Amino acid sequence: MTRVFKMIGTGSSDSSTMFNTNAAVMNDTKAFLIDCGLTVKSALNECGIGFDNISGIFISHVHGDHVFGLERVGYEYLFRLKTKVPLYIKADIYHELWDQTLKGSMGRIGEGEATLEDFFDVRIIQDNRFTHEGIHYEVFPVRHTPGKPCFGVCINDKILYTADTLTIPDILNAYRYTYCFHDVSLQEGNPVHANLSALMEYPQAVKQKIYLMSYSDDWKEYEHIVSEHFAGFAEQGKSVEL
Repeated sequence: MTRVFKMIGTGSSDSSTMFNTNAAVMNDTKAFLIDCGLTVKSALNECGIGFDNISGIFISHVHGDHVFGLERVGYEYLFRLKTKVPLYIKADIYHELWDQTLKGSMGRIGEGEATLEDFFDVRIIQDNRFTHEGIHYEVFPVRHTPGKPCFGVCINDKILYTADTLTIPDILNAYRYTYCFHDVSLQEGNPVHANLSALMEYPQAVKQKIYLMSYSDDWKEYEHIVSEHFAGFAEQGKSVEL
């Protein structure tokens, strides 16, 4: 069975031309999502994966471009498809995800009060690692919004996916990987995303493994710089075989 890592969206949260930055680990028929933003249904359909083929979801942190699609998945899978999608999360974000984010719109259904477990097969990640459908995931904390837990993931020792973060040289040095998909802000001065100038400080051997993601609509203005120093921009549909 062929396993493929695919970017299903690469845009920043304010992009009007690209889908939210989310990814998927795919086999021949199913897709395991890395984050689940507001645009996930359209993104999956446009990528040829199909919204009805989600086998599970990992959530890195609680921002809308990473979690707002959970409402659509929860409702359609529970009521239309009659199943619950496995949802892998760190215990650190459970309260923020349900009580502070999803409960307002999903906390009551026709049968009465509802919980996150009514919609999903919630699987709290223990010891920063889990396995889903034969693929190994190792989870690590990254540096995003102060006081807000956020986690990247290393997939089968081949893909290092940072989620939203500032630069994390210690993490990039600690893991074994062939490709890194790294957050970037093309505009300088962003306090919670890695500015392009900061990423330039990584060693050249590291930069050559890095595909940049979560970028703004003006990304083509920076393409010549990125292609010179990095593996490139991770455009929607970019795939790597696992």
